[in-house]
Amino acid sequence: EWHTHPQDRPLPSSLDLKSMKDSFLKSNHELNYFIMVIVGKATNNLELWLSVHNGVEYIQLKENK
Repeated sequence: EWHTHPQDRPLPSSLDLKSMKDSFLKSNHELNYFIMVIVGKATNNLELWLSVHNGVEYIQLKENK
């Protein structure tokens, strides 16, 4: 899934988190995790949200500063 977020500081919405959980649980795959990447829109300071999701929980891999 791909969509945009018009924010300088990237953070997943509650809908994003639910969508990742639902997609992981409902799709046919043999993966341990799905990866979520959100890129902020600020041009002077690139920020990323990076997390892995397994249908039960998620782990943020890159902390925003």
